[in-house]
Amino acid sequence: MEHRLLRAIEKALGWSDANPIGTVVCLTEFAPKLEEHDDEVVVLAAGRRVRLKARALPALRLLLSGHPVSVDQASSQTGLNVRHLAKVLIEEGICAQASPELLSDYTDLVTDAGC
Repeated sequence: MEHRLLRAIEKALGWSDANPIGTVVCLTEFAPKLEEHDDEVVVLAAGRRVRLKARALPALRLLLSGHPVSVDQASSQTGLNVRHLAKVLIEEGICAQASPELLSDYTDLVTDAGC
């Protein structure tokens, strides 16, 4: 059932193997809050409350950092299927698939530690 629902969401959002999610960025106005419990983690962001398995925490920290994150690199770094997690966060309005236009907003940003 979950697999069919995920495929329906992918189709509705225009995702496919030919058009996979490449880079994701968290777009919430305020930094998401993560509540860790025994076997789950709760993401509180953008008026949403999303419960996930605790093993997703390393990937969540990457995806919710506010920086563009390559889904493939995050999967490689964490050993998790980050693509599925990214889809959930996008569906909930917490993250967005980074378009070239969105990524251009991150280009040449320099932080000045002396501020």
